[in-house]
Amino acid sequence: MTQSRSHGRSMSPVLPVVASLGLVGVIVFVLSGVPGSTAGSGGSVGLVPGVSAPLVTSAMTTNNLRIGSDFYLTVHTRPQVGVWVLASSNTGPSQIGPWQTELGSDWFILQDYTWTSGGNQVGLQIPVPYDQALVGNEVVLQSLVHEPMTNEFFWTNHVPHKFSDAPNGGVNVLIVRQTTFTWECPFAPTQADLLAQVLRGLGHNVLVVDDSLPPEIAEFDVLLDCRFTLPPNQAEKTRMVEFLRFYGGVFLLCGPTVGSTWGQWRFAWIEDLLNSKLGLCLTLGNSLNESTGTWGEHVSSSAEARYASQPSNITNTLYEIENEGGNFGPLGYNQGWPWIVAPAPSTTVYGMMWKNSDITTLPVKGSVAVLFNGSSEALAGASNPYATVVFQNLVAWLDV
Repeated sequence: MTQSRSHGRSMSPVLPVVASLGLVGVIVFVLSGVPGSTAGSGGSVGLVPGVSAPLVTSAMTTNNLRIGSDFYLTVHTRPQVGVWVLASSNTGPSQIGPWQTELGSDWFILQDYTWTSGGNQVGLQIPVPYDQALVGNEVVLQSLVHEPMTNEFFWTNHVPHKFSDAPNGGVNVLIVRQTTFTWECPFAPTQADLLAQVLRGLGHNVLVVDDSLPPEIAEFDVLLDCRFTLPPNQAEKTRMVEFLRFYGGVFLLCGPTVGSTWGQWRFAWIEDLLNSKLGLCLTLGNSLNESTGTWGEHVSSSAEARYASQPSNITNTLYEIENEGGNFGPLGYNQGWPWIVAPAPSTTVYGMMWKNSDITTLPVKGSVAVLFNGSSEALAGASNPYATVVFQNLVAWLDV
């Protein structure tokens, strides 16, 4: 890659990037020699270690770019190839040698040529300083993969990022609430507002938007889709998968569906996202409103351990389900982590979660949780008093 070296910008402990949108100043990554960089170790999500997948399947995943925390970037590729990771301000596209890239003209090499050896990924761990001057500035990342045996090159997907902040130990939460009225859930906007109030009280930054995803989602760590019956448009499937790959975790709510055409559309939308987009191969049950809210559904002892214990120990905590929008069958029926379940003898699973390592058909960084609950107090309320800790732990679990 002689074009990169002749550009005069190579990896160093401190790398400046000119801020976009005409901002004056620089964005500074303090890399400390990139002590967390890894090459050829382990296998990437969706690829078996040591298996030679086509070069064109190479892809990047990242977490969110938040000041005062570690930024993780992984290039998932094949063994016996070389990888460069490049960055720039978000001002692309630009020409680098013979290639048209999504990088800006101020691009530089974030990670110089790294050999995958017998593994199939290159990873970076970059400590980002807690510097308020960085917040709001944008960068874009893209990687170039080289197959020396055939001299083939391939540019991965590009990833735009915006530096964000979440003071007081919290995270940046995006809540999509349903304000479009349907007779089955007139309480939808109030429930989303109550959840936002709870999460803000716990120290999180929370933005509430109405009915659809906003144009920019790069600065958020967690996306809570709290639309009860409103089916998102088809383009949002792609955007949610992108969010999982580059920024954070996603929660999806669904219910009620009995007698609700929109609720049934939302059920089908979620089913397609989980199976067609994420490849989870689930068999979902339609809602029969089996739960009455008096059974005492609870946080399953089979829930993922980190969720059940952090920041509160909530295994077997009671949680109210009513007018559920579907179910995941009984315990053990579907792969994943049962989250909210009915008591014995039913043990019907109404909430399920999947870590990024459970999604094997494509590389993602974020985790996914789905809850079927059409209760008027599904997210917060006096008759569902433990909803606060259920979602407090969920937000912490989704931010991986």
